[in-house]
Amino acid sequence: MELKYKLNLDNPKTLDEKIQWIKFNYHDPLMTKCADKVKARDYIKEKIGEQYLIPLFGVYDKFEDINFNKLPHQFVIKCNHGSGFNIIVKDKDKLDLKVIRKTIKKWMKRNYSNISKELNYLAIKPKIIIEKYMDDNSGDLRDYKINCFNGKPEFIWMDIDRHSNHKRNLYDLNWNQLPYKIGRASCRER
Repeated sequence: MELKYKLNLDNPKTLDEKIQWIKFNYHDPLMTKCADKVKARDYIKEKIGEQYLIPLFGVYDKFEDINFNKLPHQFVIKCNHGSGFNIIVKDKDKLDLKVIRKTIKKWMKRNYSNISKELNYLAIKPKIIIEKYMDDNSGDLRDYKINCFNGKPEFIWMDIDRHSNHKRNLYDLNWNQLPYKIGRASCRER
């Protein structure tokens, strides 16, 4: 991402400045625990309860440990140590295991901290996770993120149609759409 202004890391005020300041100057072990999609499950279970977790079919150290015959017709394959390492399986009969194996093995070799420059990913031991496939009545699953600054919620980020016609909308806390854009996805009406 290219910015049109110089970052002020001595006195960060914007979201970009604060994120970059955190990357270079702050590390809490809880950040690593919450970035690890396996350990984050334990943290969520401990803090608010297991009922808020997507059901898990398995956690694996290597692709060869997965018994695809025992998996349901639909599921999601993820890696715990990065972002975007997801394969949504809506029809197990159409799986190309050679392609899946190659993709997973590539992901397992990556250290996401080298990509994102976020130290919280540095010490995560790569694992493969298989979870229950979830969707809403539209056949998709909306992804909500509540963005907080200094511990206070400020705006809501919602991704829609992430794997087909990706849209991203930003809202204030009263669900009024904001006129901003983050990343490549366009802000569009719901």
